[in-house]
Amino acid sequence: MTFGSSEFTPMASVCSGVPVLTVGGISKKFVVPGWRLGWILVHDPVDALDEVRVGLRKMTTRMLCPATPMQNTVEYMLSGFSGHLKDLMKVLEENAALTESRLNAVPGLNCIHPQGAMYAMVMVDTAALGTMEAKCPWSCAN
Repeated sequence: MTFGSSEFTPMASVCSGVPVLTVGGISKKFVVPGWRLGWILVHDPVDALDEVRVGLRKMTTRMLCPATPMQNTVEYMLSGFSGHLKDLMKVLEENAALTESRLNAVPGLNCIHPQGAMYAMVMVDTAALGTMEAKCPWSCAN
């Protein structure tokens, strides 16, 4: 998920000598929160994650209530059901721009320009915010 001209670079494509676990899922891209349907890709060019693979296999096969109805839709969703994505990405990018501008309007906050996520990274300059006692004397009352 990227906004505008930002490009996504898979971590595994730039890591030739170290293992990388890539986690993906359906809920954000297809806006279906709560589906809990995802995957882990194991990129292990140095064979360092053999025990991790065994652990992942054990963990993922011990589900008490698999999301079977959702699992049945994955092939359809990943094989071309993406007509909504362009409009969705436009809305998300607009919301990210609004979030960034509103946060940056607050003295002491500096929002890093979102390049494609459903969260914002904000740097907080505590010196610019002042003390809690000065802003809200009731919050520090004994």
